[in-house]
Amino acid sequence: MSINAPWKQLIHFNDTSALYKIECICKLIGSYGDSNFIGRYLMDLFESKTMYRREITLIMNMVLSENSGEYHYNLVRDVIDLYLECDVWYLPTSIENNSTTNIADAQKNVVQICLMTEGLSKLVSSLPITQQHLCLIHCLYPILERVGSEHGPISLAGQAAITLLTHSGGYSNPIDLVVKNSDYLSHHFTNKLWSLSKYPEVLNALKVVMNLNSSDDLLQSFHTMVTEVLVQSCDVHCAENIHSFMKVFYIFVMCVRKQEQKCTPVTDQVEKSKSSSNCVIENILQYHKMMTLDLENNLEDEYWENKFNSDTPCENNKSNENIDEDDEENKKPLPPYIQMVLSIMKRVLHYLPSKHNSLPLQILNEGLNVISSYENQLLPMVHKIWSPLCTKFNNNTSDIVFREAFNVLTTMASTSKDFIRSRSLKQVLPTIIERLASSAKTSKGVLKGSVYFTSHKYKMQYTILNGLADFVLNLNFLEKDMYDVSNSVAHYLEKDQPVELQNKSKEFYRKLYEKHSDFVWIYLQSLYVDEYEYKSDNVRLPTIKVYSSTIFNKSNISKNVSELLEPLNVV
Repeated sequence: MSINAPWKQLIHFNDTSALYKIECICKLIGSYGDSNFIGRYLMDLFESKTMYRREITLIMNMVLSENSGEYHYNLVRDVIDLYLECDVWYLPTSIENNSTTNIADAQKNVVQICLMTEGLSKLVSSLPITQQHLCLIHCLYPILERVGSEHGPISLAGQAAITLLTHSGGYSNPIDLVVKNSDYLSHHFTNKLWSLSKYPEVLNALKVVMNLNSSDDLLQSFHTMVTEVLVQSCDVHCAENIHSFMKVFYIFVMCVRKQEQKCTPVTDQVEKSKSSSNCVIENILQYHKMMTLDLENNLEDEYWENKFNSDTPCENNKSNENIDEDDEENKKPLPPYIQMVLSIMKRVLHYLPSKHNSLPLQILNEGLNVISSYENQLLPMVHKIWSPLCTKFNNNTSDIVFREAFNVLTTMASTSKDFIRSRSLKQVLPTIIERLASSAKTSKGVLKGSVYFTSHKYKMQYTILNGLADFVLNLNFLEKDMYDVSNSVAHYLEKDQPVELQNKSKEFYRKLYEKHSDFVWIYLQSLYVDEYEYKSDNVRLPTIKVYSSTIFNKSNISKNVSELLEPLNVV
């Protein structure tokens, strides 16, 4: 443990030399003095002199960390029990409305918790390895709670403690430490999840373990625990714990997704975009040329149609074989953790009507990513989600909920594609366009460093601009729909908008250009020029006229539009 830790800063000394000397003296006392008598005396002071408890804890940790006497193991066990008493270990660290804890007390409690967390690891590491394993049964779970704490110093103390226990116990890494003690950890989790209102810190430890490792063995343990939480969530008497249940579901789904990403080989599914070396104008004119080809070429088309018909039996046989293979694939049982994710998603749907809770939407979003490769389960689930999801796309929805709903929508578009195309265009796209355009008025003229950049409205704007291009491409929008979306995004090309939003709006058009270069080029030209004619050298091809858009002030968007047009090789 470093003496530079924030919870070991002495008030009357500016450097660490004094603390280092104190630590050396305490180690000498522990090694050559009557450590059993000194330890018991310090324990009495710990309970009686509460105002000096932090100083006593620091000295006790230093004295007992360097000892191997015959009474040392019993003394360590007693100190561990002292630290882990409920009233001592779970000190209030936040200021609530009905709490008597003030800021000064909360800060002192954070320091005390850090010292006790450090002390547990020091005391355990001072024992032989065989005895360390006996103490880990009591210490490892509470330390994992500290690792997952929202308070930075407490989490740092927990991480340092885990690192020390890993090295002293002969484990290869923290994952090895957790895996080899997973049986008793599962026991702790199971007992405390049944009384979640009494032990809310269990979520911190659960999050740490799931994020630390998502092996098949641990997933099986988590499956049992989450099943019990799922059963509890159906109990009407546990309604006050719904938010806590949601946190458990979210952690589990994230863990499964992490495991799925490990098991799924990375494949290159990126299609080659159209070559931008040719002039966009010539691409558009070439399109007209292909549409005006002589009808004589139809003879060749008939030849290939006959050729295709002659090969049909063979192709049908192949297709039948593929169908048989798909049937066999569908008959395979789903992995237990995938079935659990599906159960969680169905359960979470009941809480989707909540107006201000975005956590169910986050769970559904991650769940869709998990089941994306299981089409027989994906499409029915998308169908179930759709109706309650549509209720989130209205003007009365809060910005944070609207943002998470949009995230779910983009995930549905990327996984189910055309399955939601028609209903998206009719039921949600108009609201998204209106919300994005109206929000542009709020963000216009916001100064750099403003508190607005921490608001949910700004995060909603950023999220929509960031994901809108992929949404359009995944659903294969027609030009009319792309035009409406492009108009809403163009508001953020104005120079008075925040720079980050301007960059995201430019990124939208660049992404769209990869597949719809002709549309994007003509649209940007309509923002940039008043009126212009483009003629081809071929007299048979028509002249293309671009008319100016009257929606936007050209002086406000000309810089960004010219920046977009410049690399498009337009003459």
